[in-house]
Amino acid sequence: MRGTLRHEVIHGVFQSAPTGNGTGEAQMMNAIQGLRRTWIGAIALLLTIPAAAHHSTRMYDLENTVALKGTIKAFHWTNPHCWIELRVSRANGEEAWILQMGPPTKLYRDDWRPLTLKPGDAIIALIHPMRDGTRRGLWISGTGVDGKPVG
Repeated sequence: MRGTLRHEVIHGVFQSAPTGNGTGEAQMMNAIQGLRRTWIGAIALLLTIPAAAHHSTRMYDLENTVALKGTIKAFHWTNPHCWIELRVSRANGEEAWILQMGPPTKLYRDDWRPLTLKPGDAIIALIHPMRDGTRRGLWISGTGVDGKPVG
């Protein structure tokens, strides 16, 4: 019968589709599939926004490089970023610095391993310091006190 409506549930939604030669049903299915693709694309796009915000380096002064000579307190091989706890001796005492590195997968590709740095190792670290002056920094590179590259 041309011109009548058939009611059915499509993907959990009650739909009315014209019956007859099938073109109405095909159009409705195409519209539903298009809507589903749009929602999946929008969700995928929204999920990438936190990742971009998380990996921001705005907190670091990328125009300034500081050399820190110190001793490793701890080397944290962990996701999402590896970290170095560095003790730096100053005339007025010891300073504790936290240095952010890349993720373990990137460090591994650069020949780093979880035991590359051990507590007590002396290094000279080049970092980008925090803009607010706190004792934290973004790792650029480092050498042992013998001048050999670390990592």
